[in-house]
Amino acid sequence: SAVRFLMVLLDRSRIDLLESIAEKYLQMVYDFAEIKIAQVSSAIPLTPDQELDLISRLRNRTGAKEIKLVTNVDKSLLGGLKVQIGSNVIDLSLKGQLRELATQLDTNLF
Repeated sequence: SAVRFLMVLLDRSRIDLLESIAEKYLQMVYDFAEIKIAQVSSAIPLTPDQELDLISRLRNRTGAKEIKLVTNVDKSLLGGLKVQIGSNVIDLSLKGQLRELATQLDTNLF
């Protein structure tokens, strides 16, 4: 049971691993249920309608049954948003587009 598991962690001086164990367990449950966690950074807070639209688009793109959004505001993005699901990053921010443009200009000059 859970109490016995916690006691084992305590006895073996591993209680500091509890958070990472819980995160890994939750990720396994989400994987089994075909639920994806999307970390979303946007320049301004998303409206509920924008969140629903983003969930729908991400569901279609990933094939997941469900998408859970974890949102935060990052004004340094200047506009747009950045989405991370696992190790995949979709950068639709103005900052990302400007960085890409600068890279293209730099490589195309010479």
